Amino acid sequence: MSVAILESGLHELRSHRETVERRLASVRNRVRSQLLLEGLALTLGVLVLFASASLVADYLFRFGLATRLALIAPAMIAVLFVAYRKLAAPLSVQLADMDLAAVLDRHVPGVAQRVATVLQLPRLVEGSIQASPSMVRAAVLEHAQALEQTSFVSVLDSARRFRFAGLLVGAVVLPTLFSLSSPATA
Repeated sequence: MSVAILESGLHELRSHRETVERRLASVRNRVRSQLLLEGLALTLGVLVLFASASLVADYLFRFGLATRLALIAPAMIAVLFVAYRKLAAPLSVQLADMDLAAVLDRHVPGVAQRVATVLQLPRLVEGSIQASPSMVRAAVLEHAQALEQTSFVSVLDSARRFRFAGLLVGAVVLPTLFSLSSPATA
């Protein structure tokens, strides 16, 4: 096989690999934005919950400053715990392409194998050839075409996104409405 034919085949394989990498990057960005939304919604929701409970308790029992501070400390620890568990920790996880493909494989069986073929198999014919270039090309093309027919984004739960967006909006709007309706209490 001539060097020119091998180079054109490698370019084609790189093109397929870059397409899959771009699609996975798009899914990774959607997952990160979902994690951010969920983390913010839960953290703000817990904060509003504790603030509401504090307001009701203070209204009913007229606590002194020492009691208020004693009740605020565990509430703030709980808010910080939720912020760490639901916001900081999930966003700090690095999602490599193959890790993301493994997660997608739970919803679309076989997608991880196809992604691995398109991303990793061409490396066998780069540099010193370790496999048949025509067999690698055929396998990559077959799996790349199958991946083109697969929607990676469809596995993301859009209803979940709307629920958490609603929680986030509620956690912002309800205290704002309360503050506007009763500025002396807020």
